[in-house]
Amino acid sequence: MIVYAACVADQAKFDTICQPGIARAFRDGDFMVTTSSDHSIFEAYNEVLDAFRERDDLEALVLLHEDTEILSPRFPDLVRASLDVPDVAIVGAVGGLGQQGMAWWRGSIIGWVETNNPDATHGVLTGDVDGLDGFVLVMSPWSVRNLRFDDVVFDGFDGYDADICRQAVEAGKRVRATPLPIAHRDSRVGMERAVDDNKSFQRADAAFRVKWEPQAGVATRAAGEREDVQASWHRHLLPLVAPGAGRILDVGEDAAGRADVLRATHPGADVVQVPALTHAAGTGPYDVVVLADALERTHDPDGAMRAACDLLTDDGTVVFSVPNAGSFPFVVSAMERSINADRWAFPGSTDVPVRHFTLTEAVALVERTGVEITAVTLSGHDLSEGSESVLSTVDAARVAAGGSGPRGDATTHQRMMALRYYAAARATGRRPATPAAPRLGDVVDAALVDLLDPAAQHVARLDQALAPDGDVIADGALADAVARLADGPYDAVVLGTALDHVRHPGRALRTVRSAVRPGGAVLATVTNLMRYDLFGDLLERDAFAYGQGPLAHHPTSLYTLADLPDHAANGGLYVEQVEDEPLPIDPARVAVWTRLGEEMGYRPGIGERMAVARMRVVMRRPDRS
Repeated sequence: MIVYAACVADQAKFDTICQPGIARAFRDGDFMVTTSSDHSIFEAYNEVLDAFRERDDLEALVLLHEDTEILSPRFPDLVRASLDVPDVAIVGAVGGLGQQGMAWWRGSIIGWVETNNPDATHGVLTGDVDGLDGFVLVMSPWSVRNLRFDDVVFDGFDGYDADICRQAVEAGKRVRATPLPIAHRDSRVGMERAVDDNKSFQRADAAFRVKWEPQAGVATRAAGEREDVQASWHRHLLPLVAPGAGRILDVGEDAAGRADVLRATHPGADVVQVPALTHAAGTGPYDVVVLADALERTHDPDGAMRAACDLLTDDGTVVFSVPNAGSFPFVVSAMERSINADRWAFPGSTDVPVRHFTLTEAVALVERTGVEITAVTLSGHDLSEGSESVLSTVDAARVAAGGSGPRGDATTHQRMMALRYYAAARATGRRPATPAAPRLGDVVDAALVDLLDPAAQHVARLDQALAPDGDVIADGALADAVARLADGPYDAVVLGTALDHVRHPGRALRTVRSAVRPGGAVLATVTNLMRYDLFGDLLERDAFAYGQGPLAHHPTSLYTLADLPDHAANGGLYVEQVEDEPLPIDPARVAVWTRLGEEMGYRPGIGERMAVARMRVVMRRPDRS
């Protein structure tokens, strides 16, 4: 016996789409039921589970949207076959592997479904997934008896599919996408389906990530990426480490086993790995200090370079690398993230975002800190097919803005294609310059405070509490400030510019969330990566200098508009409001970058986003979590 159940909010859709489809598949002994709820699909579906949980003759429970149509009478045979695969608990038509939060379409898409959208994605047709699109969920008898839609953490009509699938996976069962003769008569797909009334999807996504992703914001490398990164170290980094080095200090989070690589290529060397230079105090001297995963993740690269030199033997070297924000691949990635709202990441990095360097900034760092370069190399990147016209457009923008010459200049071309610079340096004994002290998120933005809900009476002002204490990483300073809040929970917490100074925005927001009551708000001001006076200068002038202008407060993190919902959701919050602070624009530069976006096939909007200086964000904690 197969049970077909539909949650019905629109009777006309059910009568014309769903019910005729069920009739095609219906056989003697089957059941068809409908359920509804003005409050929660979780409660509605649980009523169905409760009604059939004890039926010994149950073969499958098919949960359908009112706009889901079964196309073939062969459907029940395919359902039985799909549940006959060992350990399969839930089956659907399409889902994702490696999904981000509830968004299955932002992983590797598996399965296919006929929709009203002509651009629907076709992925691998059959395979195990992390989550399914809930327009059809085929539940095995085990699932019906052992799982329950979580109507305690969630309400509304989003997240039921992601949560029930995760429950099955955590129980050691399999969730599977497979071709089913079924159509979803809804033209909205992907992010369009995530935009609905009262931010239901965003609220559910925040609750989902808190429930299932306790280490939000910390990315890991897949095996293939790990191998690629290690291969890059072998080509570019290791040749800069002296073969006879006896003691080597490797600084940074060792996400891809760099210390192991150093030990394998320098047998007999004492390789010490620390997450930050502060952990190495008093452990020197070292023949080599490796800063391959450190300078782009600190607020004070000058101080890090000086501290590394202090740990060296008299003839020791510092080997370091920095990501090249002036590279064409970086610009492409940032534009895609800003305009197309796909997942944006700095090429070759597992943390988003990171501190951005150009060649200008890297050279200035060396000059300021009193070291001299003894060797340098860079990692290249091949132009993808069809990128020549785009690169020509970028060249035109750069030359028009007073850049260093056309792409025909080999040095310029090489710099534009470099993902990272690698260098070895030694101390000269020259007294380093004293850079401006970094400010760790202690900026009071009056316009941000104006966004406070008048009903918020109990407010914590962390923007007044985070003083410039010299910490290399602000995450710890923010966590300490939250820990000192003794009279929470609060109606609202005002962060000021603190999110510009953290390595893991999602993790930092999760910490702040603990001080906010359910339904309370977190307010922050963040710097727009795409602003003209930063982003436009990357290829036009190769000028992206820290300690000056809008970067005088030494941010580690810069953001595109599309980054904000992800970081908020990782923190267990959802974005309720974003207010842009405008930046005076140059119409000629707008035209160049708009044309560039058009040539790359992006939706309109690059010029508008580049005219935004900062974004003031109101994030809110879901009511039920």
